[in-house]
Amino acid sequence: MWNMLTTKKVIWVLLILSLFTLLGCGGRGIQFQAPIKPAPAPPVTQKQAITVAPGVSKVIFVSVNASDRLTGTFTIQGGSGDDIDFSVKDPSGNVVLNGGRVSDRWQFDFVCASTGSYQISFSNSFSIVSNKAINLTTTVYHSQ
Repeated sequence: MWNMLTTKKVIWVLLILSLFTLLGCGGRGIQFQAPIKPAPAPPVTQKQAITVAPGVSKVIFVSVNASDRLTGTFTIQGGSGDDIDFSVKDPSGNVVLNGGRVSDRWQFDFVCASTGSYQISFSNSFSIVSNKAINLTTTVYHSQ
């Protein structure tokens, strides 16, 4: 009853089942894992206390990569209005944010279009008497 052809079929079935077991398929089909993407670099936060004298501008440089997110918060104290002229330029010198004259507390948040040093500018050129104290916190969130 048990012939050579039946024995060969049983051996082939056992070999195929063993192969699936060795490959970890267990009858579920072949499982593939997606490639593991590296985690983005942690955000970089900088805190700075800046004094801007009357008639003077100060520029802070922040290095970023294209597609990074740059956020910042600052407070202004000094003079009668606690105010200062504020802008941000990209590495090519193009104005990407012109806040104009800002007072008390200000926030900004944008995605950088190009790699390089962005310039955060505080100008006290309109004042002839008062220093302005700026407390600036910037954070760069890396895109990749």
